Amino acid sequence: MDTQSNNLATVPTAAQTPLAPFQPTYGGGISDGFLAIFQPVVTPPALHVKYCTYLGINAQATVTGVAVDVAGNAYIVGYTSNPLGTLSTTNGFQTTYGGDPFDGFVMKLFPTGNGPGDLAYGTFLGGSGSDQALAIALDEQLPPLPPPLTVYVTGTSQSANFPVTVTASGTIGAYQRPD
Repeated sequence: MDTQSNNLATVPTAAQTPLAPFQPTYGGGISDGFLAIFQPVVTPPALHVKYCTYLGINAQATVTGVAVDVAGNAYIVGYTSNPLGTLSTTNGFQTTYGGDPFDGFVMKLFPTGNGPGDLAYGTFLGGSGSDQALAIALDEQLPPLPPPLTVYVTGTSQSANFPVTVTASGTIGAYQRPD
């Protein structure tokens, strides 16, 4: 999902409790992704939209999937073209853009209305070719175990140098090596 609209209702009306969006304005590129959270019908003057934010930079940004954990945090995937601006890569696995025409991205947002503080992490995911993150799923352990959350991302890659995890022993932790 993406938009070319520069007037999404990201800022609540005076009748609502203010929840500052992660990104209140359009990123300026071809398109921006967005995240909107709706709540059930409520009594006026409250509105159906609980939270709405742009997810974009001065490039093309498209959101392709979202998953939500039991705490209400949003995990978002998509892809972006070469950023003329900056995708926030706070706590990122891959902090720089890998190559054209697209890199995937993964973000975790706490949609609590703390503006830029809503971002837990953001990362590129791609090599020198075209890479797109297309879907996301979560695997949470239920109590009494601590909740180490596993995030699964799927997509496509045309990069021979797509990033994979290398263990301390130097082995690649991937099913198929990128060679």
